[in-house]
Amino acid sequence: MIDAWIDFASFYLGDIYPLVAYKLNHPHNVEAFDAAKEKQHYAWTSIEKHLNTKSTTFLLGERVTLADIIFACSLYLPLQFALDTEFRIEFPKTETYLLNLLEQQQIKKILGDVHFLEKFTAP
Repeated sequence: MIDAWIDFASFYLGDIYPLVAYKLNHPHNVEAFDAAKEKQHYAWTSIEKHLNTKSTTFLLGERVTLADIIFACSLYLPLQFALDTEFRIEFPKTETYLLNLLEQQQIKKILGDVHFLEKFTAP
């Protein structure tokens, strides 16, 4: 199952450039941004469904796996620059999962404090 979640993250969460390009002083492409956000929405919907059927802290149990680490790294920038409260409100279990995950010592040591975006403002 770890491999399946890693593949899921790579396909659905890995294409973050359209979501953060404006932070790199690249032109903001509204069409690409919206398409990438829609892909994120699909992914978050799937994660939310999974978490609603499990009573675990992380994707596959009570321990952080490589899949969880890849999720944290894949969502590190989008959570800070594109996926605001309005986006996340639909996904309470996914947001709680990510908050718990990002507080884990082994992840916090690498990523530091991650501050979730309150309100996205187009550049």
